[in-house]
Amino acid sequence: MNLAVLNWIAEEADTVNVSRRSWVGEIIYTYYKEHKADEGLRKDVEDILQQSIFTNVALDGLLANHDDVTLRDKVHDVYRRTHTENGKIRGRRVLQSEL
Repeated sequence: MNLAVLNWIAEEADTVNVSRRSWVGEIIYTYYKEHKADEGLRKDVEDILQQSIFTNVALDGLLANHDDVTLRDKVHDVYRRTHTENGKIRGRRVLQSEL
């Protein structure tokens, strides 16, 4: 990605005190909501979301029943750590207090 674009994203995200990933996600989300993507695209996005939810639930079930009873908690801890950026949780709907 162009350095000027990366710097612009960083500045804009810092201005509103969110992570870069959250800021870009919000732009995409807002564009999608405001422009009401055509039905085909909306269906594709919904299918991807459903597949992602299924995969997450299935993986969590496998982790919960793994021989190493600490593995699930370890994976969750790594997820939390890798999705925190400069003290801010990345993602639109995740709040620090929920963790």
